[in-house]
Amino acid sequence: MRKYNLEELLAGEIGMAAQEPISFAGVQVPMIQRDYAQGRKSEEAVRSRFLSALFGALGGNNQLTLDFVYGSVQLLDKKPYFVPLDGQQRLTTLFLLYWYIGNRELTGEHKTRLNAWLGKFSYATRSTARDFCAKLTSVDIDPASKPSQTIRNLAWFYSSYQQDPTVQAMLEMLDAIHKRYVEAAATDLFPALKQLSFYVLPLDGFGLSDELYIKMNARGKQLTGFENFKADFIDWLRADTNPEREEFAEPVALDGRSIPFVDAFTIKLDTTWTDLFWRNTRVDNTVDAAYMRFWQRFLLTMHYVDPEQKGNSLAEILDNSANSDPYKGFALYGALLAKPGRVKAAAWLLDKLVDNYDAIGVVITESWGEQSNSWHLLAASITQQQRILFYAVIRYLEAESFDQQTLRQWLRVIWNISVDPEMRSIEAMVAVMRVVGKLASGAGNIYEFLLSDECANIINAEGSRFIKARLTEERTKAQLIQDDAAWEALLVVSEKHPLFQGSIQFLLLGELTIDRFQHRVVLAEHLFSARGTQSFYRENHLLLRATISAAPKWNHLRYLEMRDDADNWRLLLRKPWYIQGFIAGLVDLESEEAIKDELNHLVTQRSTFSSSREQRHMHEHLYLQADLQNWMQSSNVDATVLRERYEHVFAHKYYGRDYTRVRLDTYRNELANGLITHLGFTTGQRCGTSNCFWGDTVTLSRGEGDWTITALFNVFQTLYIGVLRSDGLVLTANESVSEAQQNEYWLLRKPYVYKSVSSAEEASEFIQGIKEELFDSGFFQARINVQAVATTS
Repeated sequence: MRKYNLEELLAGEIGMAAQEPISFAGVQVPMIQRDYAQGRKSEEAVRSRFLSALFGALGGNNQLTLDFVYGSVQLLDKKPYFVPLDGQQRLTTLFLLYWYIGNRELTGEHKTRLNAWLGKFSYATRSTARDFCAKLTSVDIDPASKPSQTIRNLAWFYSSYQQDPTVQAMLEMLDAIHKRYVEAAATDLFPALKQLSFYVLPLDGFGLSDELYIKMNARGKQLTGFENFKADFIDWLRADTNPEREEFAEPVALDGRSIPFVDAFTIKLDTTWTDLFWRNTRVDNTVDAAYMRFWQRFLLTMHYVDPEQKGNSLAEILDNSANSDPYKGFALYGALLAKPGRVKAAAWLLDKLVDNYDAIGVVITESWGEQSNSWHLLAASITQQQRILFYAVIRYLEAESFDQQTLRQWLRVIWNISVDPEMRSIEAMVAVMRVVGKLASGAGNIYEFLLSDECANIINAEGSRFIKARLTEERTKAQLIQDDAAWEALLVVSEKHPLFQGSIQFLLLGELTIDRFQHRVVLAEHLFSARGTQSFYRENHLLLRATISAAPKWNHLRYLEMRDDADNWRLLLRKPWYIQGFIAGLVDLESEEAIKDELNHLVTQRSTFSSSREQRHMHEHLYLQADLQNWMQSSNVDATVLRERYEHVFAHKYYGRDYTRVRLDTYRNELANGLITHLGFTTGQRCGTSNCFWGDTVTLSRGEGDWTITALFNVFQTLYIGVLRSDGLVLTANESVSEAQQNEYWLLRKPYVYKSVSSAEEASEFIQGIKEELFDSGFFQARINVQAVATTS
């Protein structure tokens, strides 16, 4: 494909292979095009980079290729003109560069000839821009002054020019060119201008549509990050230092023609691929922002699955959120694109998306459930699960053929293995993505592949128990479908439940028939909703408490998250084997009434733990007392995990405060209740309406006339009962200090170690002993009240 410099383009003829040359009278930027932008003050970085490349080539008399200029020949003012679709910015800068250097270096006939053919370049965006270009060719500049100063002082430069953004940008660019020229200290750059060339692609030659005017210029008036990225990308593709340069030069077919891959790639960037983003991203964002997101999303995804990648810092650098700055330079992109085969893989993917995007969108929606879902591959935002899906689509489209049904089956399996309620890190997402990569060789018939020895080896080698379980479940489903195709529709329907989201292992346990499975599904829908459990079973947390009661050992509870909400139930139904078995047993019962009877029975039975009495005591706390669970589950408490603290076990909130934990492993709660019930103490530390009390320590009080008796359970299984220091209170003169158990806080106290209390009966006896020793005997009155009388007499 031939290259042209600006002088050759303005000569008015473009040659086409196997066709007659196309002739025209000049170049005219149409009204629909944006204003000239490279000269804007806000585009200083872009302008500086472009001028550095231009003057670098001019100074060394080196060739510099400025990519493609697209356009068509149209009849304007009764003459044919070449109207650029894309390339206006570069052409305008070259026009100004030719004019400035020619004005500085040419004289006489040479300068007249230059101005004559520069006069063939015109703007139609505004009449002021057209007039400015025409009058500029008659201006002689003062080498000692900025061009903008000279031009603004001319008689024909009216105030209307000041209001034209294209004119203002041209003046800014001329001043920048002037500065570069002076710094170069050269007087012979004009001959080297012919080395600045570009490819010209008439729309007529490749069957492209003028509709692309609108699409190519829907990017907004300011130069976008993508435009800068694209320019750097194409320069990199064509660079002599590119390791794949020879491969990029190999011929490929495009619209019935054979052209180098790099040329076809460049053309598609601005045509068929642009059309893909135009059709599918206008609602989410501008076309260029979506285009930029695609490259960031593609490169970051491929980086994640690269076995040589280390760290996740790219997630911050290649931030493809809707509000991020889309482009901060090409260095990082170049390093990622330099991976062998990466550019051609992206080109293949984009071609496949052009052909199949709508069909893929339908399958994604169906595979992700019937609930409202507007996400698509080019959407402005992406979650971790969606990035896994994005990668799965990439891998599926690597094949030559495309079949919507096999893609649907592939994505259904990927969706099922990617939904992990505990996926809170990039590492967890990458682990699933790499498994997707291993499965991809079977993407065209995933059910058959799941039953293969190759897949069995993948499962056996998998280190993540979660992923291994998901793959094993999908293998089970594939076997059912292979045995009877009727299973597929039944499985898909059950997977769409908003709580299950693809994971239904608890419905697949034991000997299965279609009738038994359907019975289980019906009862499971009675138990579970999108919120977790259905309202009847959420009241007093009946299903959760019964599930806790069914735990076979203490260790099954020790690390169990007990939140009664959708996210946690989604996790519970996937991980603990005993919970899957317990729920399977429930949905095997005859009816929902039978389930309710069984649950109500379970939450009234004593613990069957064969371990210590202490562990059985803790176990029973968690399911026998509905009021305690109501407190634990309340939003301001959320004490739903078990943690050790001061060598004791608490139901605890992550990073919670004192009022969000309750001790379970001693009989402190029973003792505190005894003080309240039998001795008239009160406290503000009761856990809701339950018989348990929150905090590392628990304080209770009882009024005695003008003073108060305090009971304090400390963290070391000791109960102190006594009187705190207060104004006007002193011990009687003959009271011994040792018996008084004085310290800086207590005037008088008695300690009771309750470590040996191991039953409700023993707790009752313990409180009775305190009652007899301290209250029935008048212990405190004898030691405090007498002195109070003495001091008032």
